[in-house]
Parts: sequence; structure tokens; C-alpha cells
Amino acid sequence: MTESQQTTIAPEQVSKLRQLLMEELSHARLLHHRLSCERELLKTPDPAGLQEMARRKSASLQHLSQLANKRLQWMQQHKLPLADEFLQHPSIMHSSTLVELWQQLATWYEKNRQLSQILSEIVLTNRLRVQKRLQILQGKKDQTTLLYNKQGHSQQGGGKNGYISA
Repeated sequence: MTESQQTTIAPEQVSKLRQLLMEELSHARLLHHRLSCERELLKTPDPAGLQEMARRKSASLQHLSQLANKRLQWMQQHKLPLADEFLQHPSIMHSSTLVELWQQLATWYEKNRQLSQILSEIVLTNRLRVQKRLQILQGKKDQTTLLYNKQGHSQQGGGKNGYISA
């Protein structure tokens, strides 16, 4: 048995840990809501809304990080394992509430990671589209884009004018 498994935590300490987990879980859900709102804002061009949502999201990320650090410090002070072994600790195993909160928190962190990845892909795709359009407007040749002239014939890249004429 490791030192952390030999350590038992008092009921009031279990209550404190429950409080820390609930607070972090609540904020993880709030972050997910903000990420979902950002995804909706990306569907319509609303720079002001996106800027405000980015500010809120950044504040949420910072606050969630602070809550996680606070919980981790508390766990270290009470010699609790920080990884998967946490659920194997005798004091934790007997508290179904703590096990459930821990698992919910892990689930919400994974949901937020997945949604962040989706948002990143959307932003990168949009960025590439804008760059491609700018290249067309600047008259740079693009081997992947076919433009058609007045006679309906395709021509590679943009013309010398730097813009597309209809």
C-alpha cells in the first residue's frame, strides 16, 4: 500500500473536496455553454459577438484553470493521488458522490476538449477560405481554382486584373 493509500481523509475534508469538485464541474459546464455559443456565432458573421464571446471564453478558461489548480493543491496537501489512482483511494472509493463527481468532471473536460477541437477546425477552415479568396482577388495563380471567362472556357488562376469579373 502506498503512502497516499494509507492516508485517510476526515468527513469534513471529503465535504471540502466535494465542494471543490462541484465548483469546478459547474464552471466546466459554463465553459461548454460558452464554446457552444461561439460555435453558433461562427455560423453567422458577427465580429462583435465573436469578440465578446472570446473575452468571456478566455475569462472562463482562466477561472477554470484557477479552480483546477486550487483542487490539485488541496489534493496534494492531503496526500491524495492526482491521477486515476484517485478513484482507488480507500477514502474516495467509499464516497459514491466523489466518484460520480470525478467521473462527471472528466467527462466535461473531454467534451470541452472535443468542442474546442471542432472550433479550431472551423476557424482554420474559414481562415483558409479567406486567404484563398484574397489570393484570387489579388490575381495570384492558384492551380486548384478554375475560373471561367465570358466564353465559358476555364482558365487557371486569376487574370491580370486582380479581381473576378462576372
